[in-house]
Amino acid sequence: MGFSNRRVDLIMAYVGSASYQVLVNGVPRGNIWPTRGIRQGDPLSPYLFLICSKALNQQLQHAAKTELLQLYEQASGQKLNREKTTEFFSKATTEERKAELVEFLGVNEVREYEKYLGLLAVVGRNKKESLNNIREGCGISYKG
Repeated sequence: MGFSNRRVDLIMAYVGSASYQVLVNGVPRGNIWPTRGIRQGDPLSPYLFLICSKALNQQLQHAAKTELLQLYEQASGQKLNREKTTEFFSKATTEERKAELVEFLGVNEVREYEKYLGLLAVVGRNKKESLNNIREGCGISYKG
């Protein structure tokens, strides 16, 4: 599940260190060393469950993201180029949500003032003013 060898070794050292004795006529006899993990009711059980469930959840989220993007690419016939792709968010989007989506898709957030191919990445309500540099570059003037 992606755990480091050191962490696995520490957990296995704890799990493998348990031993049992059987009472025969009230006297402990022999040592039994389990070879299949920890026993039911072991105090470490809930912690191991939490650690493994968190790792499993992370793997499932990664798989879902990969599957979602592959599904989009297959349905649209387009392949997502993360180096060129950017996301734009409305002003109502919280910073936490922005960060979550940027991380999920693995692309950058575009700012209103950034340009792409010489044009503003985001054209606001005043399109005439925003696109004025194209008009000037082409030598076009407005009449009326």
